[in-house]
Amino acid sequence: MKKHSLLIAIVVSTWIGQLLAGQGSNECTTVRNSPVAAICEGMYLPSDKVRNYHANSHQLECSSTADHFIRRPQKYDFAAWNKLRKSGEDGQQKAFKMRQSLPDIAWQGTIPYTTIETWSWEDCVYGSNATECGTHEECSTVTTTTTDAQGNETTREEEVCEEVANSCWYDEVQYASFQCSNEIMRFTASFLRDPSWTLSSDKYALFIPNKYDLLPGELEDVQVYNTSSRGTRLTPSVQVGDAWNKYDLSQISGSGVGAACRQNSDYKIDVKIGTIDRLTDKPSPNAFKIPTNVKGQEVDSLLWVDKQTKKGVVPKAFPRAILLADSSSAVSTAIAQHSRKVAEREMAKSEAGQNSNKDGASIEEMIKKDEGFFRNTIVRVSLYKAFRFWWDRKISLDIMTDDSNSIKPSTNILSKDQDVALSDIWQVDLISDINKNDLYKRSIQKLRPNRTYALHVSMYQKGIPFYAGDCDTKPAWDCGWYIPPPLKREPDDYFSKPLQLRFETSKDVDERAWYDKVNDLISPLSIFEWITYERPVNGGNK
Repeated sequence: MKKHSLLIAIVVSTWIGQLLAGQGSNECTTVRNSPVAAICEGMYLPSDKVRNYHANSHQLECSSTADHFIRRPQKYDFAAWNKLRKSGEDGQQKAFKMRQSLPDIAWQGTIPYTTIETWSWEDCVYGSNATECGTHEECSTVTTTTTDAQGNETTREEEVCEEVANSCWYDEVQYASFQCSNEIMRFTASFLRDPSWTLSSDKYALFIPNKYDLLPGELEDVQVYNTSSRGTRLTPSVQVGDAWNKYDLSQISGSGVGAACRQNSDYKIDVKIGTIDRLTDKPSPNAFKIPTNVKGQEVDSLLWVDKQTKKGVVPKAFPRAILLADSSSAVSTAIAQHSRKVAEREMAKSEAGQNSNKDGASIEEMIKKDEGFFRNTIVRVSLYKAFRFWWDRKISLDIMTDDSNSIKPSTNILSKDQDVALSDIWQVDLISDINKNDLYKRSIQKLRPNRTYALHVSMYQKGIPFYAGDCDTKPAWDCGWYIPPPLKREPDDYFSKPLQLRFETSKDVDERAWYDKVNDLISPLSIFEWITYERPVNGGNK
């Protein structure tokens, strides 16, 4: 019996020894586990997160947030300004000064942010870790069989060993944090006028007399940040989303610049935005708006087809035309007129020999360079199928029209609202006897009943020097026939972002031919579309 007991003791002892040798042992060391006062006033760090607390990691950090200011074109008396613009050089100078005397673009506000207390500590954990627990070698026998050219097989056994991480108890660094306080940073912001900017600074300075001016359809998202990124010090910054100008955003002053992140702060900053230059390589803005009547009341932007069926007349079966108001028409017309006036003046100077002609260009070349243009706004319309959980899918080729074909007479000029009076009303027909102008005939899929669709309407203000142009207007290296598609200039490079007009088809009208119905039913996408298509709000009833 004693021999058996001794043998068992030896085996157990050997097994424990092997376990400790191969799997490690308790290597945790508790250096500190006492309460730690928080930086946040009147608080302590959680007691379960202070073991072996790292004092050098304990700090207060400030979150990064921003105030958003949406900037739009400044309002001014366009009729008075335009009258001065047309009254000769003295009048243009007065028109220039008139808009320079507009109120400064300035605003103020507060930026809410939080302070976050952060620190690190050590937890005693059990796991596999080569660095903390070391490694041991594990070997296994691998059998391989090879066959020579004569078909003779040779079997070979080989011992393969690898280093495997041991498991043990060890101290692992943990990171913790909690929100300390809610803070605010006060700010003032303004756009600076360039004192060196005059009427002679640029051929089209009359239309951007303050240099920072926005044109109809343009807007910018000016974002003032309390700090560029979360950290222990505040680094206020400014960004301009969808900027139409190149700006100097470095002029920030005040107590919040470089300040330490702390609780109960009262930091202030002052932001001044300078304009360096106009960006002229962006696509045209979308200056279309939902049309209004003389009283300023919105009207339906879609004209509808009433369809005769066996059940009677179904109103609003599907759209036949789009009605939109172009808020840029007055300004773009003025720019075009100005361009022709400048061209006439340059031509007269050239013929009189008054131009210095420093680059050696011929008179013909100089005249062509300063050639004026007429207003030419081009509109592109596409049809999309609407989905709830996916991007809308384009199902038509584009149809195009321009202002000479689509602007309709309107009584809006009688409106007391300047924005309404100066806007042209466009009627873009979606149905036409000419196939290339009929949106539905150019659709890959025919309209289905009781579905939601979207019309995407984009505009291109051809000739306007403030925007990107097509290859006829602004020829460059990316216009060559040999340029591959990713680099070649495409319509999306100069057409605006689309204005989306959603509409619902009637559940009682189905214009599809029988083969279109069958194709829609057996299409691989039909099940996916049935699940994900955007359900009509009105159930197909108008």
